[in-house]
Amino acid sequence: GTTDTSMDSNNHNRNHGIVVRSCQELLQARDFMARNGINVSFTAQFVEIYEEKVTDLLTGQLVQIRRDTGEIHGAVEAPVNCIEQVLATLRSGHERKRFAATAMNERSS
Repeated sequence: GTTDTSMDSNNHNRNHGIVVRSCQELLQARDFMARNGINVSFTAQFVEIYEEKVTDLLTGQLVQIRRDTGEIHGAVEAPVNCIEQVLATLRSGHERKRFAATAMNERSS
């Protein structure tokens, strides 16, 4: 499904989803920049929009998205300095994610 394609964070899977692969590339670029004297740090937020409610999947708390800017207010920003921290953040958020069958899911194999 879409979640597996985009988020697959299984440590044993060599075919990580696009989110994990993108984070790997960003961390590699950060390391290259650091060797050239440029310091960069990353944080991650993991939110879910479900039935018009926005939930911070790292805390389980409801948060707000500003309609005019798209900024997320109230969600935790977890530091991610290595791919292991990215994977841990994804696993932590994934545990709070809600799953509901859709009409399409029920018909698909």
